[in-house]
Amino acid sequence: MAETIRVLLVDDEEDFYVLIRELLGGIPGNRYAVDWASSYDAALGVLEADQHAIWLVDYRLGVHDGLELMREAINRGNKAPMVLMTGQGDHEIDMAAMKIGASDYLPKDHIDARTLERCIRYALERSRTQESLQVSEMRFRSAFYGAVPGMALTSADGRFLRVNRSLCDMFGYSVAELLGMSFPTIVHPDDLQSSQRLLETLVAGGQPAQMERRFVHKRGGTVWTYWSVSLLRDQHGGPLYFLSQILDVSERKRTEDALRQSEELLHKAQKMEAVGRLAGGVAHDFNNILTVIGGYATMLSQKLEGNPTLRREVDEIQSSAERAATLTRQLLALSRKQLLDPKVINLNKVVAGIEKMLRRLIGEDVELRMQLDETIGLVKVDPGQIEQVIMNLAINARDAMPSGGKLTIETASMVQDMPSQLSEGGIPSGHYTALIVTDTGTGMSEEVRSHIFEPFFTTKDHNKGTGLGLATCHGIIKQSGGYIHVYTEPGHGSAFKVYLPAVSGTADDDKPPANADVVQTGSETVLLVEDEDRVREFAVRLLRDAGYVVLEARNGTDALRVLHEQVSRTIDIMVTDVIMPQMGGKELADQLKQLRPGTRILFVSGYTGDALDNSGVLQTGAAFLEKPFSAARLTQKIREVLGNGSARKH
Repeated sequence: MAETIRVLLVDDEEDFYVLIRELLGGIPGNRYAVDWASSYDAALGVLEADQHAIWLVDYRLGVHDGLELMREAINRGNKAPMVLMTGQGDHEIDMAAMKIGASDYLPKDHIDARTLERCIRYALERSRTQESLQVSEMRFRSAFYGAVPGMALTSADGRFLRVNRSLCDMFGYSVAELLGMSFPTIVHPDDLQSSQRLLETLVAGGQPAQMERRFVHKRGGTVWTYWSVSLLRDQHGGPLYFLSQILDVSERKRTEDALRQSEELLHKAQKMEAVGRLAGGVAHDFNNILTVIGGYATMLSQKLEGNPTLRREVDEIQSSAERAATLTRQLLALSRKQLLDPKVINLNKVVAGIEKMLRRLIGEDVELRMQLDETIGLVKVDPGQIEQVIMNLAINARDAMPSGGKLTIETASMVQDMPSQLSEGGIPSGHYTALIVTDTGTGMSEEVRSHIFEPFFTTKDHNKGTGLGLATCHGIIKQSGGYIHVYTEPGHGSAFKVYLPAVSGTADDDKPPANADVVQTGSETVLLVEDEDRVREFAVRLLRDAGYVVLEARNGTDALRVLHEQVSRTIDIMVTDVIMPQMGGKELADQLKQLRPGTRILFVSGYTGDALDNSGVLQTGAAFLEKPFSAARLTQKIREVLGNGSARKH
């Protein structure tokens, strides 16, 4: 059944209303329903609740006229098409109505059913077309101006007609600047001729094309792009606009160029990927094993205070476990999968804090000089990882000075204001805090220098180095958002320069916790959830020896069983592994919050990288402890989460 079309007639003559109703009522299909408003005010009175598909408005409405009514109705938000009906057929009045927004005009003295219906259908169709065009324009504007790639609409002669913000940011111009320019002025000279040929091909009937093109940045640098262009034609097939979509691929291009320079660099990338996969794959199991070895060694060492010989042997086991944990962190640093604990710090404090250790490390035949700039900006890094970088660079410098020499550690502020493709080492513009480690050693050849950040590359004897030190530094700095470069010549020493982005704000407290090796005790009830049997057995024994009441579970499902069985017992804290079979730690924690809202939660895990990121734990800001952990660190973290309320030390 066809939809009824509601018509509002605005006319001060009732006879004309009757005529219109009869004319439309006589049209086959009975599709029209006619309502009558006899005055200007009556028409506006039904406007807010109006559901009429079309208005037929008489020009003569007493004090007011139909043009005034149309103008006011449009101002009040009327969307229905309006047709002006005049008795005189005055052309000027008809044109004025069209300018206001009327869909059509109709002489009253020659009206019949066929003419009236044709006029209504035309007005409705025109309204739908205009609405469709408005929606289409809104969608185009939204897609154009909101697009991530750069978008440009240019005339047939190359003038910019529309540009979006992404394009302006890509080339360094404001919107106003680009709209006053033409497309060829920003094309790289070497690509201008081929680009113009492409546009000519499109005009001649060629298909839309995509290709790499170079453009010139406002500051003079080259911007590599992926350019997609199509031609919009007018109703006669003539060229109207060129629509360009431009994606900045400069970074990708630089990477591709670097890979093409040497097949050796490709092998390096493959080796790094292999090491990263190896490190990420074994880290979890290795960290669980080291947790057990180191934990039991610590517990045993404390029980052998009266037997120094056996204690030294146990301490050696513990020391070896710590070295193995360091090796795991180094492997993870290579693949940038290690977990960082970044803090806002003053780099000078980190350098000064390990000065004594560095002096013992490099020996008496190497002179250590500190030149710390007091005006440097703060940086957001993991203090422990930055300490590792400094120590690795110092060890590398010491080994390059077998007969002694000078080691200088400097800090400085640096402002990078050149485009990254023109700057030293491709460093983006911005404010940086620099760490420079310089030695007077043997230096390196260009061949050696090109490989120093590769994993397992070393010029030392096989029993003096693993080839992980500088590769670890590179991984840590890159994961921290910084850059590291080396400047060296054979016989003239080396200078390693680390650039870390400067940040605003105040420094976090980066002091190590007091009594960092002390096991802290308590009397609270702990629910320990761990699927690795040996880790769970060690942690249960440790916590019970420290005075805690411990309930244990193998996984999330087992933990829920314990919670239901111990419904009358207060559980102060749940310590749970993150990745477990059947039910993971995050899902378990969500259910615990419903069952025991007051119970604190501490997550632990030996996983790193994607596996831990996908669990959602790190995004929640929850308390987290990374494996392998020592006995002291576990108990200290528990006390930290509980608020140190009843902590005791032994």
